[in-house]
Amino acid sequence: MLVVSSPFTRLLACFLLSGLLLVPSSIRSDDATGLRQLRTIPLSALNALLPVGTHVLIERNAIEAFLVALEGAPPDWATVYGHGHHDLGHDERLFNLNR
Repeated sequence: MLVVSSPFTRLLACFLLSGLLLVPSSIRSDDATGLRQLRTIPLSALNALLPVGTHVLIERNAIEAFLVALEGAPPDWATVYGHGHHDLGHDERLFNLNR
């Protein structure tokens, strides 16, 4: 811990610290200009980036296999999704499932 005892040392410390705040940073972010596609990679490349033993739950078969291992049964997709996102009871049904 720095102990500042003399007034000159305090003034010097304040001057140096304020100088750090006033110096412009050379690191800046780029603003997005216009529309561009999302960066995507194939699943095979994704598996190479993730740690060994990581299960990617993107595809339906992988999700079902995970839920079977977790709960002992595959999900009842008709209960979860009904007739699609525009089904009248979709939000209420998902809310009740998540309780």
